[in-house]
Amino acid sequence: MASKRNWLDVAGICLLFILLSLVGIIWDVASGLLTSGIDGIMLAAVCLMTAGIFALMLLVVLHQAGLLPKFGKPKAEVAAASAKPAAPAVPPAATKPAAPASVAPASPATATSAAVPKPAAPQRTEQGK
Repeated sequence: MASKRNWLDVAGICLLFILLSLVGIIWDVASGLLTSGIDGIMLAAVCLMTAGIFALMLLVVLHQAGLLPKFGKPKAEVAAASAKPAAPAVPPAATKPAAPASVAPASPATATSAAVPKPAAPQRTEQGK
């Protein structure tokens, strides 16, 4: 019961600050302060920023409490899709001709290591010793 009360408290505080920020924006517009100069613009920006931060916190709290729906694919669908093997688009025999019997095909590890040159060992001179 303590954890439920905890998220209710946090959600209530977030709602309070969101409402106070909205009241500040409404007052800023209704009083004409918004059009009078930089003070009104900055007040509106601070109220919007405060409302946005507390709204994001409220969404996080509600998500952790399990009150918001889950978005995205369910985990069962993701696991089933990753377990299914992918079928090749073109058969391997059609992509390259058959190799002669006397030549063994190179493994992928050998092909990649042969393509990358190894750095040369540093040469030591009489002065460097």
